[in-house]
Amino acid sequence: MDFIVSYHLYSQIKKKEREEKRETLLKKDKSLKEEKKENEQNEQNTVNSTCSRCGQDPYFCQCKNNVKEMYKYFNPEKDIY
Repeated sequence: MDFIVSYHLYSQIKKKEREEKRETLLKKDKSLKEEKKENEQNEQNTVNSTCSRCGQDPYFCQCKNNVKEMYKYFNPEKDIY
């Protein structure tokens, strides 16, 4: 009888440990996914250091594509202009 009770208690403890591990892994996965999304957004929001067409600084370039991106992501607090 003692073996049955001990086995039951042991299985409950192990079950709780597995659930805790699963929760921590899910939290880590969520944080990693959020970091990846933030990195992708940061990469998308940056203006190229040089224009792919003319090779000039993006603020001096007059190409249509670069001008649109410059005004789309322009932030006067962060950008040096």
